[in-house]
Order: sequence, then C-alpha cells, then structure tokens
Amino acid sequence: MTGDWRHAWTGGRRAAHLGNVAGYNGQFAEPDAESVRAGHRYADLALFYSPHPEVVVLPGEPDPGWLDLQRQALHWDPVEVYGGLSGAPDLADAVLGRPSLLNRLAALDGPVLGWGRTAGLDRLLEATGCASGSGGAALRAVRTWESKAAANALFHELADGDPAIAVPAQQRYRSPGEAVRAAIRRARRGESVVLKTEYGVGGSGAVVVTPRSARGGARALRRRLSGAGETLVEDLAPASGPYRDVTADAVVDSSGAVFLVGVGVMDVEGTSYAGALVGPGVLPAGLERAAAGFCLRVGRALAADGHRGWFDVDLVAGPTGRLAPTEVNCRVTGPAVAFTIQARLEQVHGGRWLVRTFDRLPLGTRVSEDLLHGHLSRLTRACASWGAVLVPTILSSSYADDPTFGVALAARDRTTLRLASAFVSSETAALGRDLMAHC
Repeated sequence: MTGDWRHAWTGGRRAAHLGNVAGYNGQFAEPDAESVRAGHRYADLALFYSPHPEVVVLPGEPDPGWLDLQRQALHWDPVEVYGGLSGAPDLADAVLGRPSLLNRLAALDGPVLGWGRTAGLDRLLEATGCASGSGGAALRAVRTWESKAAANALFHELADGDPAIAVPAQQRYRSPGEAVRAAIRRARRGESVVLKTEYGVGGSGAVVVTPRSARGGARALRRRLSGAGETLVEDLAPASGPYRDVTADAVVDSSGAVFLVGVGVMDVEGTSYAGALVGPGVLPAGLERAAAGFCLRVGRALAADGHRGWFDVDLVAGPTGRLAPTEVNCRVTGPAVAFTIQARLEQVHGGRWLVRTFDRLPLGTRVSEDLLHGHLSRLTRACASWGAVLVPTILSSSYADDPTFGVALAARDRTTLRLASAFVSSETAALGRDLMAHC
C-alpha cells in the first residue's frame, strides 16, 4: 500500500522509542565489548524512530543540551529521555528491571518502538500491554529474513520475469576458508564477488573481492571476514552513477498490511552505511517505481511470514538501469531517520523537504561535548540563515577512538541542501585541524 505509513507505524500517536541496537545485533553474532559500545553509540538515533517521540530510552546518559537542539529543530513537544541503562545485554531487559520506567511506558497512549525485535523487546511489550500483531512469529521472521541467504532466495522468487530487477547469483559454503578459496578462484578468472557472512548489519561481515584485492592471498581476505560457519559468495552487482546504492523502506502494520515509506539514495563507504538522501526527485522516476514496487512485494512476503514493523530492501543500481537487491533489514534503518525527520518537517512547515543524513562526519581528533555543542550551535544558525535545518543525530562518538559525529540536514531545494552540506563538512574539517594544531 502507499497510504499513510505514519499511521501504520504509530497509530497517529506519539511513541516511546527504545535504543536496543546492541541487543538486536547481538542476536546474530556473539557480542564483544567493542560491538556493544558501537551499538550503544548508534542508539543515539533512537530519538528519530518516529516523527514525534514522547519517551526515549537510551543505554547511555543523555545530554539535555543535545535534546534542546533536536527539539528546536523539529518543533517537538517535551520529550522524556531516560538513560544510563547499559548494564544488560538487551536494553529491553534493563527496562524490565526498572518498575517506575516500566509503569511509565505502560501508561502511554502510543506504541513502544525498538530498533528491532528481540526476545527482550517481546517481554517488554507484553509487560506494558503493548503486544500486538504476530507475537513470536515476528521474532522468528527477523531471524529468517536477516539471513542474506534466505533473502537472496526470496529475491529470486519475487523477481522472476521482472525486467527491472536483476538478482545476483549466490553460492553457499560450509566455512569461511572454503568461501575465500572460491572467491579467489573467481577473481583469477577476472570476476568480482562479495564474501558475506550469513548475518551482518550495516555492512559488517561483507568483503568485496576483485582481481586486484585477491592478490593479497587467502589469509589476508580471511582476516577481513568476521565470523565463522557458513559463508556466502555473491556476484558483485555492477554499479555506477549517482544512484548506485538505493534503499526502499516500508512498514508492516499489526494486521500485516504493508505501507511504503519511501525510496532514497544511500552513502556507502566500502561496504559500510554512512548516510542517506531522501526527498522528491532524488531518484529518476522509473528507478524509484521499480524499487518501491519490489519493496512492497518483499514486504508482503515478510508479512505473510509474521514480520511486523519497519524493514528495508537494499538495492544496487547498475549501468543498465536494472536494480540488484542485496539484503533485507527487518528493523528500523539508518535511512529511516531521514524519512522520519522529513515527515516531521513536512507536518510542521508544509511542502516537500529533502533530507540528507551524515552518520560519520570525521572530527580528526577527540572533541569535548561542550566544544561540539558550540560548534553545532554555530552551524545550526548558519544553516537557518539559508533556510536549511540542521538536526544533531549521533553525538556519543565524538570521543571514540575514531572521533565522528552525525547530523541530518534538510532543505526545500537541492541548491540549499548542497550549500549546507558543503558548509558543515568544511567547517567540521577546519575544527579538527585547529584542534590538532593546538595539541
């Protein structure tokens, strides 16, 4: 369906958001300390799981200064933010151990939305009286369709006879070593492939193997491939032009109906997601229709298997204009942030908006929260003078080993958005250089 996805997602009400990124990712690989920290940092995006939150629960301690900037940019009513719940592997289980917070969630009129479905989230939904839809089937569907092997098989089934879709061939091997050797044989024949672990998020567990990169040998490739067990070798989808990495996002409501959210262009660095651009005209009309139609077909299959909530299909646009679907994400996605911010701005200001998100703007050196807050406040004022909106998104990475931060930029036209994007990037690079010069 192409009706109001916002109503399908929240029932038209303000929602509670649960930043359970680490718990969700931990279902597919044994978590280590760094993956948990990375998940908790990415949970900063929990503010943006829907257009107008009422309550947000984070693993880390929130900074009221950031919330003020976010509220002002998006004209939110007061938002209750609870943090410091990073003790449990799954944030939902930590909430279950806080009776007062649990009671607050139970008293809400709107839904409780997590990054993705986990056993802990199911227990939390049951405890707050928010459980609905397909119950345990939704959790089983997540496990099924996050598998890159299962998704590829589904793509082949759904794309049969569709001239706009070209599904990459995929082979399955019992171990990473077998898969690496097969990839090297292919590379020596002049072919390029992608090594994939069966499960992986945000581009993790994927290694592109080309005739050139294969010269380093099997051991070097194996070191770059995380995980063990069955491994996939997939044809590398040829990509070119400004639309090479495409996302199509949709929502499955509690009845199993599928609602398209939108289609956008992703920024991908290597195999890692780094941001997205959504809004009118970001893709040629034919490409947008093809991606949207295929996404809805995938959504109906997921819904029939029990999936409920947000999902997306990632696709690669080739030089012939055909789209190659590469994976399904059965959760809130990075591009979802751009779509929800777009929806909020259009609700508040009217008209159509373009939104571009940057998840990892490099700082060059560690930056204190006070200094970063001042930097973003100055950028916000400058963008506003041109008619652009800046929304801080990921702030807890500014003191990581590789310091970065995330923002969303929005404008009504491409020229203003390009101007704001270039300004934010250049001023941030200058900040990093100045700080390093005084170290």
